Amino acid sequence: MGAISICIASQEPAWSPDGKKLAYSYWSKEGWRVYVMNADGTGTQALTDEEGGRLTVWHPDGKQLAFISLRYKGFRIYTIDADGKKVRDLFTYPAPLVVTIPQWSPDGKTLVFAEWDTTTKMVQVATVRDDGTDYKILTTKTGHAHARWSPDGKSLSYGRFKNDYVYFRENQTATLIVSDADGKNSRELIRNIGSAAEWKPK
Repeated sequence: MGAISICIASQEPAWSPDGKKLAYSYWSKEGWRVYVMNADGTGTQALTDEEGGRLTVWHPDGKQLAFISLRYKGFRIYTIDADGKKVRDLFTYPAPLVVTIPQWSPDGKTLVFAEWDTTTKMVQVATVRDDGTDYKILTTKTGHAHARWSPDGKSLSYGRFKNDYVYFRENQTATLIVSDADGKNSRELIRNIGSAAEWKPK
């Protein structure tokens, strides 16, 4: 039997806070783009143009989204209104830095994300305000990623990896870390877990 190749064109689905919309990334010959559709599959709309976008996350109020795109020789975080209007260039990373897996804080004022240096293979957790200011790297030394906000927005959890570059490998294990939202007072909760963990809702 010959080899079988499978291409998954639609990835990274994300429900709107009210559950009425679904955002996702779609691959075509033009590259990755961000789409939104109704929960029943109707009303499909492309939010981004040929400049593309991936890893879309909804703002807690459901009125805008954030996404990642490689534009102008660097990875950028953008925000866009849910109707596709008012695209805003929030933050730019010059190559070789890659930014990925953004998450809005519960109050919608801050984004946490993973910053990956493709030269050093170092992955760290960073934050930036919703207006593009107050950029901070919260972790150092070995690799950290998959950050999640606590329901009250006062804490973050993320994985700490033994090696800097294993972030993109399968079957990886990590130490679960919890810290204050500014990265201070970090502490180990448990070792040898999966690469990410989720907070219990309020």
